[in-house]
Amino acid sequence: MEDGAEDALRDLAGELDMTRNDTIRFIVREWMETNTYLPVHELVKTAMWMGRHAQDSGISPKHHGSGFA
Repeated sequence: MEDGAEDALRDLAGELDMTRNDTIRFIVREWMETNTYLPVHELVKTAMWMGRHAQDSGISPKHHGSGFA
């Protein structure tokens, strides 16, 4: 990745209290959900995963800071 993208990813991962890889997964899932690329059962599984992660880290599962809208 370009340096600027890597810096932004590191900053976002810190803000969300996630690992770099989890942050990438989160961004991709958000983008796929927004652009209707995920089937409904995948959205439910993702919501369950994000809910568990949010409970563990204290963040809201609906926190949107990825810049994808």
